[in-house]
Amino acid sequence: MQQRRTLARVDNAQRRAHISSARKLIYQDEYAVNSEAVEKILKAESLVPTDNAFSKKLSPFGFNVFDMLLVDLMHEIELGVWKDLFIHLIRLLDAVDKTLKFELDRRYREMPPFGTNGIRRTTSNRSELKKMTANAYEDALLVCSTLILFYSLLRQFI
Repeated sequence: MQQRRTLARVDNAQRRAHISSARKLIYQDEYAVNSEAVEKILKAESLVPTDNAFSKKLSPFGFNVFDMLLVDLMHEIELGVWKDLFIHLIRLLDAVDKTLKFELDRRYREMPPFGTNGIRRTTSNRSELKKMTANAYEDALLVCSTLILFYSLLRQFI
């Protein structure tokens, strides 16, 4: 949270000037978007040469366009960190014993659906990673955490 506050982007005059300079190079001087001259202006702050209507109209009143943008947890977590971790876990299973992937798929299919907005029934093999949407990764995460919790509770009694 500290880094989110200290490293937060700010819609200031300098940022808008960089974007304006890059757009001038692209649209008036006919430089390519990925040219060295444009990259030199934009790359340091990972900017894109796009005007923002909110920034243009509301910046004179002190409005920071970045304050209205929310963190997208679905894409950051479920399609980012968890997806990479899930793929890595499947590769580990495959490296240890190729049949473990089938056991993983069987366990995912055995997990019953839960709640109206909770876990949905798994019909495909999760280890194949085919047609995996954000919802599918979310379900995989929920099922995985449920199985781990259940297993850890079960081990206390065995």
